[in-house]
Amino acid sequence: MCRKLMIIIFILVCSSTVYSATTASCGSGTVRISGGDVYYYGDSEGDPLPVYGGEHKPIAVASCGTGVVTVFENNKHLIHWAYYSPDCLKTGGGGDTKQVYDGDHELVSLSKHPDKGVVARWEKKGKAQSYHSPDCLNVGGGGKTVRY
Repeated sequence: MCRKLMIIIFILVCSSTVYSATTASCGSGTVRISGGDVYYYGDSEGDPLPVYGGEHKPIAVASCGTGVVTVFENNKHLIHWAYYSPDCLKTGGGGDTKQVYDGDHELVSLSKHPDKGVVARWEKKGKAQSYHSPDCLNVGGGGKTVRY
């Protein structure tokens, strides 16, 4: 029993698998990743509004400010992008959406900060860093973002 528990703990601690949400509240609705696309579900009944359907794979979304931060990766897991959509629409760019990360660190987690903004944890070559972005920008460092 003890040996099995040690193996499970090792897997949880040493794995760099993404542990992030695929659903986030946004405005009066919800943004959800489903089947490689991103949808906005408004507060009224009806079909969801597609807000991303591009070539890059959405892997995480978190509420931030008035909108959401969405993280994407290429199909080889080598490059990651993050976008802040203040209106919950155009989660992969366009309109008022801003690109807030472009790099080769792998996303470990993305979550809403309990006070303000988001916390993103990135890893490269076994070294991980967490960043708190209070303004939903620069989720990989810079600006008002604090590394810890």
